[in-house]
Amino acid sequence: MSGYEYGDPQPGQVWLDPGDRSTAMWAHLGALIASFVFGPLAFVVPLVIMQGQGKRSPYVREHARESLNFQLTVLIVSVAAVGCALILLLAALPTLGASLLLLILAGLAGLAASIVAFVWEVQATMAANAGRPYRYPLSLRLVS
Repeated sequence: MSGYEYGDPQPGQVWLDPGDRSTAMWAHLGALIASFVFGPLAFVVPLVIMQGQGKRSPYVREHARESLNFQLTVLIVSVAAVGCALILLLAALPTLGASLLLLILAGLAGLAASIVAFVWEVQATMAANAGRPYRYPLSLRLVS
């Protein structure tokens, strides 16, 4: 057997231990699931994977680091967005119509950002499982 799940390697793909691919995949998928269950604590999953299996496998470390950086970026942007929304809401509170409009716009922007983040996390999960690298767009590189 060649070590590849579906025959010959694709461009950018190297032979990887199936366990490494699976662990790298869980760095992304686990963070995605944790974001629904624990919200802002989703960064813990890739952090634990990076500290555990990342020391043994550069491939796992790279994917866990990318996922961790993305989760930290999402956390920072979410806190900033909620802070800005609260300030705008308090400023517009005397006019009930403007307050409701701001709440609706903030909710729609948050929903759109959540959908984009979900799509990127699914793409990263699929890339990790296929043995390919993945870089999240617009992600801060906080952890190296």
